[in-house]
Amino acid sequence: MAGGGYAIDRIDLGRLINGRMILAGDFNARSSLWDSWVEGRHNAGVTEDLIDRHGLTVNNDDRPTRYG
Repeated sequence: MAGGGYAIDRIDLGRLINGRMILAGDFNARSSLWDSWVEGRHNAGVTEDLIDRHGLTVNNDDRPTRYG
């Protein structure tokens, strides 16, 4: 990506999150919020902040979403 960083850092999702909605995507981010195997440092700070700021619910029963 030109200029570095992640696309999610450049999107004002606060303008898009309105009422009930599903936010889904391949964020390629690891966090103990949705993956109990993750410990220590991870790369999901922006996504975690978005979840906290808007009171979102992580709906994942800890099953892998990709096998490989």
